[in-house]
Amino acid sequence: MSHPTAQEVADILSSFVNGMRSDDVAELVDLMQRDHPTLVTNKGRLFLAFFEAGTDDNGDLRREALAKLSQAIADLPVEVKHLPYI
Repeated sequence: MSHPTAQEVADILSSFVNGMRSDDVAELVDLMQRDHPTLVTNKGRLFLAFFEAGTDDNGDLRREALAKLSQAIADLPVEVKHLPYI
């Protein structure tokens, strides 16, 4: 299995979330949490970086809500967001 590109992963994730149901989310979260601890932590880093990157709201209520959540996460103390490499 070759290492997928960032674009390929982004496309797969977009496809998944475009048609997801609540039970799909629960299953994906469960599967992601069952992974090796290093991989679980790296996934946490990825999602943290996503939120810290923020978003512009462009007058869209969904993006406004995401921007508020992103700001709240970005405002967390560094020691809370630190995920150690072991």
